Amino acid sequence: MKKSFAIPILCTFLLLTLLPPSKGDPKFCPTTMQIAGSCGPNGAFECFEAINAKYGAFTMAQRCSCKDLSANEHLCQCYIVCQ
Repeated sequence: MKKSFAIPILCTFLLLTLLPPSKGDPKFCPTTMQIAGSCGPNGAFECFEAINAKYGAFTMAQRCSCKDLSANEHLCQCYIVCQ
C-alpha cells in the first residue's frame, strides 16, 4: 500500500518541478497616442480601443484617459504591460 501512495506523490512532485515558475505580476508603463477628433463622452473607452488596436490586447491596457488638445485632436494615455 505504501508503494501505491508513493508513486503518485513522486509523479506530482516531478511534474511540479518541471513546470516553469510564474513571472509574477506584470509591470505597467504609461503610453500615449495622439488621435484626430475630440474626446467625446466615451473618450476613455475610445482610447482603450485605439491603444489595443495599436499594441495588441496582450498588453492589457488599463486606466485609460482622454484629454482634448484642440478642437480636432486629443491625447490618449493608457498603462500597458512593459516589454
